[in-house]
Amino acid sequence: MDKNIINKCIEIAFDRYGYSAEISNGEVNFHPLNLRISGEISFFKDHENGIQIGLLIKTVHDDFFPIGVQEFSYGFAEDEGEAIIDAAYKWIISDFNTFHSLLCKHHDHSKDKLEMISLTPENELLGWEIIFGDILSPKTNHEKVITENNEFFVSMLDLITGSLLSEKGNCGLKFFAIKHKNETLNIDCRVNGHDWEDGKVALNKYASKWKSSDEVYWKKQYIIIVNKEIEEMKYKDNLLIELEQTLNKTNKEISSLEKKLSQQNKFNWRFWKKN
Repeated sequence: MDKNIINKCIEIAFDRYGYSAEISNGEVNFHPLNLRISGEISFFKDHENGIQIGLLIKTVHDDFFPIGVQEFSYGFAEDEGEAIIDAAYKWIISDFNTFHSLLCKHHDHSKDKLEMISLTPENELLGWEIIFGDILSPKTNHEKVITENNEFFVSMLDLITGSLLSEKGNCGLKFFAIKHKNETLNIDCRVNGHDWEDGKVALNKYASKWKSSDEVYWKKQYIIIVNKEIEEMKYKDNLLIELEQTLNKTNKEISSLEKKLSQQNKFNWRFWKKN
């Protein structure tokens, strides 16, 4: 499909949401946040509601994502144009609003953010800011905000800390899980638009604990993770203390385990000598 048509549909989606964006240089520009947005069709096929569109949307920000970060969104409508608008609109209420929380300086988005400090395998301290988008579900109707917006992140904290926070780099993280009436699950977990297999396994484990329902139930969320200078962190002192306590606890557990293994080896050696 023509790129100009896709851009126009994205611009219309912004307008329907109540934002003003404009097309220039082959992209959709949202000037208040210095975001440049473009899209391409990944697939379209017939659907019971008409047409289903897969829209791959790329977002560029010169400071945080200079080469761009991409993510999929899916739209349904009776014709191609409205399906693209639907996909773009869904991207706005999920992904774009998370970018808004990251970049907007005119509103307090502190409730949507979390500061963290991680330790790399090279023993380098890295500062992070986690920006939580709204968790959307059938109950929210894409309108209301879910206040407990960190449940996915918390359920996968160890995995995220050990992988995504082990080296410098900003990323967008998408969670999607749907539980059908027959208890089967469909899971989607992506980093910068690419499948994250370890994340899928962890998300499947978490979603499998959801209560059974007579209705199809799903949740989705977009999270942005960016590097932040430790000296700029509001709670850096507390975070450093917590990190030190965690490391001390871990070292004690490792030392205790090594001691047990050593004692076990000595016992086995004596047993062998006795015979």
